[in-house]
Amino acid sequence: MEQPDAAPDTPRSVIGYQGEPERHSFRKSFHRRCHIGRPTAWPDGKIDHVRLLREQGNSLGEITSKTGIPKTSLHRYLTPATEQEQ
Repeated sequence: MEQPDAAPDTPRSVIGYQGEPERHSFRKSFHRRCHIGRPTAWPDGKIDHVRLLREQGNSLGEITSKTGIPKTSLHRYLTPATEQEQ
C-alpha cells in the first residue's frame, strides 16, 4: 500500500527516515522528565538543612528528632564517600 503524500519514485526508507529526528527528540525529552531507578529518599534541600544543623553542632539524635530522617540515613549523607567505601 502506497502512502498518499509520497512521491512515486521516493523509496519508503527515505520516507521513514524523515520522522526519525522527531522521534529522537521526543525520546530525549521523555527521558529527561522520567527518572529511571530508585527514587531519592530525601530531597536535596532537606539534606542541605541536615548538613547545616550538623555544622551548628547538633547530634545525630537531635537532627533526627528535628527532621524525621533516621540516624542511619543521616550517617550515610554526612559521611564522605571515600570513608564509606572502606
